[in-house]
Amino acid sequence: MDNSSQSELLDSLVAAYQLSGMPRSIEMIPHYDYVFTLTVGTQRYIAKTGNDWTDADIRFKIGVQQHLHEIGYPIPAIFLTADGEALYDVGGVGTILMEYVGSPYDPNRKQQQCDAAATAQGWFHREASKIDGIGTCYWEDDDAGFEYSQAFNHNARGFLAEKSLSISNRQHVTDCIDEMEDLLRTARALLISKDWFRLPHMPVHGEFSQYHCRYKGDKIAAVIDWDTVRLAPRIQDVARAVDVGLGWGASVEDHDSFRWQWTDVPEVADVVHWINCYRETSPPFSQKELELFPYVCAAMWPTAGGSQVPSTEAEVADCARVVQFMR
Repeated sequence: MDNSSQSELLDSLVAAYQLSGMPRSIEMIPHYDYVFTLTVGTQRYIAKTGNDWTDADIRFKIGVQQHLHEIGYPIPAIFLTADGEALYDVGGVGTILMEYVGSPYDPNRKQQQCDAAATAQGWFHREASKIDGIGTCYWEDDDAGFEYSQAFNHNARGFLAEKSLSISNRQHVTDCIDEMEDLLRTARALLISKDWFRLPHMPVHGEFSQYHCRYKGDKIAAVIDWDTVRLAPRIQDVARAVDVGLGWGASVEDHDSFRWQWTDVPEVADVVHWINCYRETSPPFSQKELELFPYVCAAMWPTAGGSQVPSTEAEVADCARVVQFMR
């Protein structure tokens, strides 16, 4: 987006939301061309564009966020336009405006901040189980068969074909993808046979992780990015958070943090610690949830970093840890 377009967007948002103060700047978040920060007066906001939601989606997704904000959960309030709309129509796509809160996840504070994220997720699930009167929202296919994970694994093959790697290293990465596919097939078959998607449904974030939290020190200032909130068994949400929270130990956060060679392989004690932090605030697990949870972690794993195949010869070293985690 050029400076002229940014200026027009800034002016239109100021007018639509009747923001007080002088419009000062608008900046695109690096690597996300649909997320902007804007400063008006002394207040900093964040705007997310591209939300082509149905009326039912709006009712559910906005309803969850508004409910959480009202009960004091750490989530920014969604501003309403002067017309009372939660989504502002900009050229046919919906834009959400919120206050910019907190600081991004700091990998140097991984243990403390991931503990806080686990506790915040437990709190969310406790409150989410009580929300009613906002309708329903599912993915188009409900993802009961982990089609999303299969797509990521398929994409990994496509990305690998574009990399300039030696024959031996290309084969090594291919072997990793093959084993991930085999493990996904095994976990998926067991979960489907156990009818896992008939577990109780509640609102889930969909991409809950430390990267979608904002912090003030080691405390959660805000949980963000609720675009994928929907109804599903909560262990799907917990599995995603555990996979990312324990699986990625990059020393520096960037837009490409999920690199195979950076994968951490946790000990059982690491998983127990994470779950204990979650259970401080969450509803109790049922026996069936506990039984199926490890398999859901395995089935969800490709969505965390399945497409981030090594790009260079140097990145191939240790990349098999991504398979070791899933195994």
